[in-house]
Amino acid sequence: AVVSTQSTGSVLRFVYTGELPLTEDTINPLFEACDQFLLESGKNICRIYISQHMPNEVLARFLFEHHTLCSELGALYLQQAIENAPYFLQSPCVGLLPKEALIRMLHSNDMPLKEIEVFRGVREWIKTNVRIDSSTPPVSSSSPPTSSPSRTPTLPLSPKFYYGPEVLEEVFSLLRFPLMDYDELRNEVEPLGLVPANLLLEAYRFLAKPKTIPLNEFEVSQVRFSLRKKPDQSQPGAEVHTFQCREHERCTAVAWPVTHFSSIKTQKHLSNTFDVRGLRWRMWAYPAGEAKHAGSFSVYLEAVRVKER
Repeated sequence: AVVSTQSTGSVLRFVYTGELPLTEDTINPLFEACDQFLLESGKNICRIYISQHMPNEVLARFLFEHHTLCSELGALYLQQAIENAPYFLQSPCVGLLPKEALIRMLHSNDMPLKEIEVFRGVREWIKTNVRIDSSTPPVSSSSPPTSSPSRTPTLPLSPKFYYGPEVLEEVFSLLRFPLMDYDELRNEVEPLGLVPANLLLEAYRFLAKPKTIPLNEFEVSQVRFSLRKKPDQSQPGAEVHTFQCREHERCTAVAWPVTHFSSIKTQKHLSNTFDVRGLRWRMWAYPAGEAKHAGSFSVYLEAVRVKER
């Protein structure tokens, strides 16, 4: 690849200062320049920028224009898309994924999604990209994101390729139907009318098997029985524990361990209600302080009024 004089100058400054001017406009040429000059430390800075600072909308544009990127950079964007699967397996992005990218996603164990959510994304991809009837191409329902055009790049309105029905076998073989429940299989998977009967039978048989029976040799060898990364269900702690005060027999002490404190996104966090001396209580916490006391941590005790029966 030809390195521009501007990118060369930025790389030379990086050698002396350790800083790279990374933006969505400079990330690609600077990564390729660092690659040309064998600056692995510079490439690492680019990798961190991609994983921690690049918006999904920008990542989508680069991913769908991967033919303009070096193979290593394209692989980086694809891996980042897999880690952000909740965004890329929804419309409009899912309809624009090349088959190879979708297959890579389905192979991955790192998607923080339930399997039925993965299936819904695949269903949208099929509607957009697969010719079920060979006489007519599928109708794309994709549309550009509605975010502000100043921040969000416009995505193409239609996929680059159409695939025949033979691609369905490969795609469905990577969906983990045994990880779904009966209602999801019956109400969403079967009505599609495209999933092979042997895969549905396999899923139903697995669900009917007692959970105490371990996977057999065949099941262990198949990706369809492997758990994906579970969605992050860590919630800030709300449970309050009561115990007898050691120093005063008539006093009751309480403890409120707020686990996952950094996950609190609201101004006010409430505890569960708890009983002390026949009365019901609840605590309120303001992680960033109240308006009058910004920058502090405030906790309040509330006596919960219970309606008389």
